Amino acid sequence: MQLDLDSIRAAHERIRPYIHRTPVLTSERLNEASRALLFFKCENFQKIGAFKARGATNAVFALDAVTARCGVATHSSALELREGEGARGRELRRARCFLRTD
Repeated sequence: MQLDLDSIRAAHERIRPYIHRTPVLTSERLNEASRALLFFKCENFQKIGAFKARGATNAVFALDAVTARCGVATHSSALELREGEGARGRELRRARCFLRTD
């Protein structure tokens, strides 16, 4: 997949109905301590509490119909899959998440 402004805009349009617009915050104290202007994109305000909502949702909706019908699998703490399951207006037959147990 090519990463350019058009592909970023296309991804945004795909996921817009399923994600929350999250704020960009600043901190005077941290700006002073770092002697810089710092900006914090608060993706922890997504429903699942992580930035992964955007990537997982975009990945699911970027699948062609044939691939989507085969299902999806992921690994991690299940955040990606939980968001992918919640966002799928796609006809995914299967969605599996593999978790580490150690």
